[in-house]
Amino acid sequence: CSLITLKIYTLNTMIKPEETQKIEIWDAIMGSGKTMGIIKILRKNPNAKIIFVTEYKDEIKRVLDEVPDSIVQPLESGGEGKKSTHLVKLLKSGINIATTHKLFTMIQKEDYHLLDDYTMILDEVVSVIEKIKVHKHDVQLLLKCDVIGKDSNNMVFLKNAKYKGYFKKYLKRIEEGNIHCYQDQLIRMVDADLFRAFKQILIATYLFEGSYLHNYFKYNKIGHKIVNIVSAGNFKVSDYINLYKNNKVKIGTKQRNAKHRPLSSSYYKDANKSKFNSV
Repeated sequence: CSLITLKIYTLNTMIKPEETQKIEIWDAIMGSGKTMGIIKILRKNPNAKIIFVTEYKDEIKRVLDEVPDSIVQPLESGGEGKKSTHLVKLLKSGINIATTHKLFTMIQKEDYHLLDDYTMILDEVVSVIEKIKVHKHDVQLLLKCDVIGKDSNNMVFLKNAKYKGYFKKYLKRIEEGNIHCYQDQLIRMVDADLFRAFKQILIATYLFEGSYLHNYFKYNKIGHKIVNIVSAGNFKVSDYINLYKNNKVKIGTKQRNAKHRPLSSSYYKDANKSKFNSV
């Protein structure tokens, strides 16, 4: 199997063998070259079975423009009116794919085996938790009437499959699984086995440890390695900072006999229009 690897300070597009699945997070500030590094990977590995997953359609277009001959986007026209159907067809063909976060989370459990040989490159963290829009009083009613139930882990399950009432539309979501009940609220959590199904995963993002996905990985005991990229390529933050030097500008420096420092909350409370114009 193959693993896309990263060296600190550089975006390395080399692929090397690895015996076990590995999830690696490229944690770097915006504009540090993460997307260009991904594009280089796609260019150098046209037959590596890679699925590129991003939140934005513009990013898919960018990748398709940069690598037009080796990656395909799921379309409604290719799947009998459903992008999800076309996605499954593409996975079966084993070609490189570019798709959205939403479509990625719609992959069904019976299709997880198609991901065994795939590397997923995830552009920014995907939303793995969704609050289902049903009032807690209605959840209480469904539990009380034994239409649904919940186990010791708060996982919700269907108890009365014959129910035909108003809330039937929510029961289909429950039948699909991964619905939890916390404080009488229904929460859908993406199946952790979806991430486990891939041979390897690379996640390009920033401040990963502050994300829901990081805590989701911890909750589901999904191992991962965070690589903090100080600089990708020749990018330096200092190159994008311009210092304005002018002795007439006194804002931000303490004045003699001043009651408070400029740009403090008191400054803004007391400032008149002429002061704001000077800012």
